[in-house]
Formats: sequence, structure tokens, C-alpha cells
Amino acid sequence: MNRKHTSFQQAGVAFRTTMEPLVFLGAGLVVLLIATFTVSFRAILAAQTDPVRALRCE
Repeated sequence: MNRKHTSFQQAGVAFRTTMEPLVFLGAGLVVLLIATFTVSFRAILAAQTDPVRALRCE
């Protein structure tokens, strides 16, 4: 066996792919949009809830 192989080639993978930073930026943007939508939806539901009914249950 030739000792010049990297550990990547020894694992059976002959090539590597490059990932653009735009992929990570897009994924982060999607996560922020989902989080914003979720928090906004829960805040609207909480604002519409009658506080008297909420306190009665406690």
C-alpha cells in the first residue's frame, strides 16, 4: 500500500466536494424564518387568550 494516501482515501472515498458559503447562509435564513414564524404564531395566540380563563385554571 502506498503511504501517500490520505485518511480520506483510505476510507474508500476518492474525492471531496466543496460547499459554497451560500448554502450555510440559506440554511440559516430558513431556520430564522421558521423560528420567527413559530414565535409570532405563539405570541398571537397568547395575546388572544382571555387572562381570566388562564388564571382560573391555575
